Amino acid sequence: MSARVGVLLALVVLLAGCRLDLAADVEVGTDGGVARLTLALDGGLVAELDALEVDPTAELEAAAAEVEGWDVQRSRSDDGSLDVTLERDVADASELGPALRELTAGLADEDPALELHLDVRPGPDGEVDVDGQARLRPPATASATIDGDPVGPTGQDLVGLMEDHVTAQVAVTLPGEVIEHTGGERDGRTITWEIGVDETVQIEAAAAPAPWWRSLPPWVLPTAAAAVVVLVLGVLWSRRRGTEED
Repeated sequence: MSARVGVLLALVVLLAGCRLDLAADVEVGTDGGVARLTLALDGGLVAELDALEVDPTAELEAAAAEVEGWDVQRSRSDDGSLDVTLERDVADASELGPALRELTAGLADEDPALELHLDVRPGPDGEVDVDGQARLRPPATASATIDGDPVGPTGQDLVGLMEDHVTAQVAVTLPGEVIEHTGGERDGRTITWEIGVDETVQIEAAAAPAPWWRSLPPWVLPTAAAAVVVLVLGVLWSRRRGTEED
């Protein structure tokens, strides 16, 4: 899986005018969690990949079959842009970090990648601590040679190209109220960090235990609400009937 993500990153760096937006989402639940990586390819990049006969969805689906637990979804817009999402559910939130590290496990050090080294630690009382690092690693070379000599853009040129055409962010959603976080922008229980090219960003966040009702099965609250409505209507009907009899 990781090698194919690296190939897509390398291609977009070398295709002028194209854009690739990477978004890693970590959702920590009261029981398990979800790891998600979305690659948003603009219409120009999709057209270039089509011309090269590269299908990012097929490539990622084939790779996902090699790693247990990952699913691939796609969503194509009218303007030709394409979102490809890799998603994995875990039964224990502490498995989220290792799951994300699988995405870059097969890449060489000189390959481009969104490196994610996160440690998610659920506490005994429901509190959660997250810390680690994220880095958007540029390619070291264009990986092209003639008679053994490298040709094409230099490493520094590739950094500039990647800055122009690739963006990345990491978002962590916690199950309870956020009580502490380093950097990033907070929106409710979600903290988002923007990751610059060749920049290492510290990711730290802590959350209080989630409210008791957030650990209930999803059907409980709607069912309880419906029961309350029925009860209220029954009371009102009984009172009205009693008034009419009087």
